Amino acid sequence: MEFTKEQLSEVICKHTRRENGLQDLMEIMLESMMMSERQEYLTSGTDSGNKGNGFRPGSTYGQGRKLTFRIPRDRYGNFHPQILAILRNQEEEIERLSGTLYSKGLTQEQVGDVFNDIYGEHYSKASISRMLEYLRKDVGEWLERSLEAYYPILFVDCVHIKIHRKRSVDTEAFYVMLAVKEDKTREVIGVYNKPTERVVFLFVCLG
Repeated sequence: MEFTKEQLSEVICKHTRRENGLQDLMEIMLESMMMSERQEYLTSGTDSGNKGNGFRPGSTYGQGRKLTFRIPRDRYGNFHPQILAILRNQEEEIERLSGTLYSKGLTQEQVGDVFNDIYGEHYSKASISRMLEYLRKDVGEWLERSLEAYYPILFVDCVHIKIHRKRSVDTEAFYVMLAVKEDKTREVIGVYNKPTERVVFLFVCLG
């Protein structure tokens, strides 16, 4: 049974009025596009005997919600839907933007408000928190990395940054330690926070 564009448009409009209707349609659309991609890949491909081989689960974020869908597979595992690359790029861009705003001192709620202005959809604190997980992971790995046993030169400086503390914004001191390695390249050893700039704290960091 074939539908005209007008009939399809009417069915889609009716479905969007349901609860989570738009989210359902986005998931259906993504699956349909990937299915079409796989069919085109199998038809024009050179892999002899290749064919569809079920699905694997996938997810991304859209309209401030998590979209879940099935990603079609081929027998040899060589098929990779192009639409996923587009979604991945968008998701990475959103994560980078949320990380930048958060590092500038905005709260998760304020980041959600900015996303509402940009994308026309409010992202909840939970959604923003999930987006920031990659940033927390990178920071954690950096803090736990191994340092060299010897640095010929060590520079220490202090910068003052506005920080949100209990619904207020305060300016606090951050000590940045920059080392010069034996091969003359530079490396940031660490960043240490202290509300006020004090020489005593400097010796504690170095000790």
